[in-house]
Amino acid sequence: MYKRYFAIEKKLKNQGINMSRSELIETFTEGKKSGLTELSPREYNEFIQWLNRLKSQSTQQDWQNTPENKMRRKIISLFKKMNYITTDNRANMPAINNWCKKYGYLHKELNAYTITELPKLVSQVERVYQTFVDAL
Repeated sequence: MYKRYFAIEKKLKNQGINMSRSELIETFTEGKKSGLTELSPREYNEFIQWLNRLKSQSTQQDWQNTPENKMRRKIISLFKKMNYITTDNRANMPAINNWCKKYGYLHKELNAYTITELPKLVSQVERVYQTFVDAL
């Protein structure tokens, strides 16, 4: 059933897109789902179409597929899981930026972190997320 996905995943990896399966699904579903089995057949088909567009875009390395933005999307996804969302279920970027300025290790907005600084911020947010999950 998931044969099409795995064929595309292999091509994406060969093109240098090294996001995990769950990261791809979380990006596609805006953090709502993280596994192939969670997708309905319709969502799966839309996901495959989205991946095909991603695959064709990745050949022309644009800003959205840079390593920095992959890390930023991961951070945003984790914050969405911690209910940093607006009333229309989108990421609450002002709240995320406020958190980064107040608690982030360099105390600046998310987009101000450079590629060398982001891995440490990702680790920090992952620890905060784990604490959030443990508290539930």
